[in-house]
Amino acid sequence: MHIQKVHEDEEILKALKEYERNLATLNITNFTFTVFISAPYMMPNAKAFKTFFEQHKINVLLPLDEDGKKERLEESDLLKYIGQYHVALIGDDRYTANIIKLGALSNNKKLIGLMKWGTGIDSIDQDAANKYGVIIKNTTDAFSEPVAESILGSVLSFNRGLFSSTRMMQDLQSGYSGLKEREKETKAIWVKVPGKTLPESTFGIIGFGNVGKATAKKLLALGAKSILTYDILGEIDTSESKKLENSQNICRLSQSKSMNDVLDNNPDFLLVTCSQNKDNIKMIGRKELQRLNKGKTVLINMARGSLIDESELIKALQGLDGLSLKGAALDVYWDEPLPVESPLRVLPNVVLTSHNANSSPLYWLKVHLNTIKNTFELLSEKVIA
Repeated sequence: MHIQKVHEDEEILKALKEYERNLATLNITNFTFTVFISAPYMMPNAKAFKTFFEQHKINVLLPLDEDGKKERLEESDLLKYIGQYHVALIGDDRYTANIIKLGALSNNKKLIGLMKWGTGIDSIDQDAANKYGVIIKNTTDAFSEPVAESILGSVLSFNRGLFSSTRMMQDLQSGYSGLKEREKETKAIWVKVPGKTLPESTFGIIGFGNVGKATAKKLLALGAKSILTYDILGEIDTSESKKLENSQNICRLSQSKSMNDVLDNNPDFLLVTCSQNKDNIKMIGRKELQRLNKGKTVLINMARGSLIDESELIKALQGLDGLSLKGAALDVYWDEPLPVESPLRVLPNVVLTSHNANSSPLYWLKVHLNTIKNTFELLSEKVIA
């Protein structure tokens, strides 16, 4: 895994210095705290964060080089560090019940808090954390805007045929040099990929939280024909839709009482923007994909890979076993990094990104600062026995 460094250490330290007034005051007297920083997006500036914490008399533990390059730390990785820190600043590390128990009951440094860099906390056993008094803090609404823009980018690129046209143009170029002159005239052609506009497109959104709403707002502003949403939490606020509707009344936002209603509407784009919990793993599987069985829909998932049965999704993208999807844009997968042998890597009707829909120097910095703020707030309240 490689995350490009978008902020210089001096820039991070300057931002932290300016942000200090927002941090809780620590009165450290008879004990010393240690924090473990393993959040991947913090690693490029690990030295700067270490310097800042140490200026406040807080020790910093960093992962070994091979672990610092991983997308997430699994239980076997975390076992190497348990008992060496009080608070962890994490990404999607697998804090299982066993890891949390071992940390909270450690005779050395007891685990008291998990500070999630970002929003989703599905990789943490929350029942175990509650049982052992381990506090979980995250940043709500951390990346709604950049993720919504990533979704919008995929929608527009599919609608305008940018991905398929590029692939066709590249395929022609790669085979051009071996053609005879007459063959060049007939085979090296311009491929006109059909396109459509947003006012011609319908949308289904599964999960209407911060990301879903931010995406809908952008789609409505650009003239989306209709948006049908489903959220397990119930009623939604449609006031934004009314504000954005134009004089022809072509922008419409409505709510469905079930996910199947959204699927049966057979939208041009099905957007998955919900959080993962223990009850919705593989919520879109064979039965759900069969409801989209017309080869019309592009599925976009930038939430969690575990929400979709990936093997059935691949069949649908290949048009096999009675399933059919027009295409997919995926930022998340069942296994991350996406295995080299995954069929998704070679399918012509998919767009793949590396769990990076949150990409934004502005929002990364905001989450850096809020994660540290959460850490200081917890340490100011806790006393290690």
